[in-house]
Parts: sequence; structure tokens; C-alpha cells
Amino acid sequence: MKSHVLIVAESLEPTNGWGRYSLDLALGLQKLGYRVSTLVHTKSVLPTEIEQHLGLPLASALLGSNPVGLMQTACAFQRVLTRLKPDIMHITVEPYSLAAGLVLPHATRLVLAGHGTYAGGLFRMGIIKRLLSSLAIQRASLLIALSQYTREDWKNAVPRPLRKLFNQRCQVATGGVPDAFFQSMAEKLADQPAQILFVGQVKPRKGVREAILACDAFNRQYNHPFVFHIVGSFDSSSDYTKELLSLIHDKALDAKIVFHGKVTDAKLLTLYQQADLYLMLPRRIGNQFEGYGLVYLEANARGIPAISSNEGGCREAVSDDVSGYVVAPDDPAAIADRMADILVRRKISASSCIEWAWQNHSSRLTQQLCSAYESLA
Repeated sequence: MKSHVLIVAESLEPTNGWGRYSLDLALGLQKLGYRVSTLVHTKSVLPTEIEQHLGLPLASALLGSNPVGLMQTACAFQRVLTRLKPDIMHITVEPYSLAAGLVLPHATRLVLAGHGTYAGGLFRMGIIKRLLSSLAIQRASLLIALSQYTREDWKNAVPRPLRKLFNQRCQVATGGVPDAFFQSMAEKLADQPAQILFVGQVKPRKGVREAILACDAFNRQYNHPFVFHIVGSFDSSSDYTKELLSLIHDKALDAKIVFHGKVTDAKLLTLYQQADLYLMLPRRIGNQFEGYGLVYLEANARGIPAISSNEGGCREAVSDDVSGYVVAPDDPAAIADRMADILVRRKISASSCIEWAWQNHSSRLTQQLCSAYESLA
């Protein structure tokens, strides 16, 4: 008989990395015959029936100094574990792990996921969170890092006396692309400008400034028309956004770079259908970094080559010279040359991108986790 897995997440909405991972995991486990329950802050409308139990605060409520969010989470854990008695509790949103060590001993096996910044970052947020995170590591039967880069950063943040235990219990299981992203794409018009796409929040860590500088270098080095579409929320009053707009104007790129803000699913699909290149150049800023790069695989699944930076775990989602390129984010001329390899010289084929994405299908993650789960029995 398959195990009963309780997934702890903020929600199952696929609007951010936490939600996408949690939803794909829940659907994948359910498809393989596991009983899946979830403990969430907000219920979601889903394509299939999955148990969703309310009781959690927002994950951000556990990051401040007020202990109310922490105690609310611990009480929700205790209540649901007592009532449902799952075999496994998989916490997919790192801040909730702070409450894992406060729950009374229970037969349920604990699994912790580490996506990126917060995996090791919780250990760097002061002595209380360091102690709570250490207790969670000791309670956990299994630790899942979404990239090798995240695993190393997580390990380096763990107190030295716990690193041997960490090494024994931590596995790398990357995220993957579900079937919905493998779609036949519309024919691109031969005479239209190259369409370059970025999807994500407009903030320094996402490397938007670096992408604009790369577009400027490409514009100067190659006589090839393009439009760079930036899709995602941004604060028009922030210093960073003002810096980007000033940079675009100074480089005379006003007609070539478009800020769309948040868009509908239909509009986003249209932009993907038109795209010739997915460009995102994340930076590590202090202890903040991108843990993995599912967006590159989502683009590849549609036959779109991708360019990633070599900082953080995002580089592990791109197969260099196969599905795109991995570049140093602070070298605009070199990035422009890679852009030309894709947009001008056509060195990366749509078929190789799709094949790479298939190799990283979400079912691969599910199978890895199932094997790990069974090893806990």
C-alpha cells in the first residue's frame, strides 16, 4: 500500500516556485497512487480533487521576531498530524520548517525541501532561527535540495556538528516540467524582429539590468532587429526600476524593450509562442540567489532556447550548447555573442530544447522522491 503524504505549503497556486513545486508534487504523487493531503494557508482551485486543510499563516509570518506565526504553525502541525496520521510530512516551503522541531514526537517521517535562499538562509537569521533550523534538521528523516548549488549553500550554513548528519540525509532532486508546458508552437513570421522574453519579478537578483546591457551590446554588435519583453511585477517608484528606465533611455532602447507588468495567462502564452529566446541572468546578492531555474525548462519545453547566468542553481537547468547557454552575467559582449548564436546563427535547435525539457519532466522528480520516500519505510 502506498504511503499517505502530507504536503505543507503556503498554497498550491503555481504563481511562484513554492506553489509550482508543491502542486506538481501533489499531482505527481496522486497519479502514482499515493494518498495526498495538504496543509496550506490558502485553498486553491485545482484540476483534480486534493485534500486541502487550512491552518497555516503566511510563510513570511515566521521570518520576523513575533512568535505568533511560529506557534500557529506548530499548533496546525500538531492538530493535522494527530487527526490524519500521515506516513510522511513533506514541508515544501522552508520557513514552515522552523516549527517542525516544536511538534511533539510523532510516528510521521519528516521531509524538508530546500529551494534556494531560505534553505541555508534560515540559519543566518539569528540565534533563535538557527536553533530551530538545527532542531528541524535533526528531526528530519530526509532533506531534499532542488539543486547541487542549493545543497552546498545549505550545508555550509548548517552548524558544523550537524554537517555529517546533513550529508547522510540530503539528496538533490531538481524540479521538472509538467505536460502542460509541452505545447505545439505557432509558426513564427520570418520578417518579424527577434522576440526575447523574460518572465519574473523585476528586481536586482533576477539580473534585469544585466539583460538590458546584454541587449544593448547585441544591438551595437549585430544588425539584427529585436524586442525584449519583460513580464512580471515591478514597482515603478523603486530606485531599481528608475535605474532600468534611465538605462534604457540612455542606450536608445526605448523602442526595443517593453515592460508588460503582470499579464493574463492568454497573453503570456502568446508571448511564449512568439519568443525566439528566453533571457534571464540572475545574480547572487549577498546570501540571496536563485536556487533552480524551472523557467528555463518551461521555455525549452516550448522549443525556446535559454540563456542563464552562471551564478546560483539556475545554471543546472540549462544544458550548455544544447538547450541554450550559461554565461557570466557581467560580460555583456560575451552574452551578446551567445544571443547571436541563437538568434542569428541558429546554433540551438527547438528539438534539442524540447528533448532536454523531456529529460527533466516533472515525473522524474516524483519518481526520485518516491524512491526516497520508500527508503524511509
